[in-house]
Amino acid sequence: MYEVELKARVDNFEFIKNKLEEMYDYKGKIHKFDRYMRRKGDKDIIDKVFRIRIENEGAVVGYKDKKRQRGVEINIENEFGVTDPDLFIQLMEKMGFEVYVEKEKKGFLFKDSDYSIELMNIRGLGNFVEIEKILQNPDNNEIAAAESGIRKILKEIGIKSEKIEPRYYIEMLLKK
Repeated sequence: MYEVELKARVDNFEFIKNKLEEMYDYKGKIHKFDRYMRRKGDKDIIDKVFRIRIENEGAVVGYKDKKRQRGVEINIENEFGVTDPDLFIQLMEKMGFEVYVEKEKKGFLFKDSDYSIELMNIRGLGNFVEIEKILQNPDNNEIAAAESGIRKILKEIGIKSEKIEPRYYIEMLLKK
């Protein structure tokens, strides 16, 4: 599965929330807690890592083949469920991995037929909106159309292009 995703900083959380409620289907509150792992001693923070996400009383392990272009992430995402995330982390630590950064997101999920929009607070980083479209084996035209649609939504909800955040959250968290 491919995800085409863009995130931007949000200055006026309530204003953007109201705009999203007017324009999109509200799907509920979200709370995601991620622990990112890598091999002990490895300095790579993006490519050779995976995360354990706890969300909605479930847990998934995920890894991505990541690419950025013009502030947009184009990722191949792979995930599988785990029933005991703490035990999985213990196993990975025994195999030479370590948790090197944690990320917590709290906010709201909105959708339409093509896009998912999350308005959230990232602990330690502030407020963001993430707009994402999932694609199956897309060609370059489909990726470009998804990017165009994402940028259109951003404009419609009143977020200027200079608010786009091109860095990955883990990059920002590690620089804190």
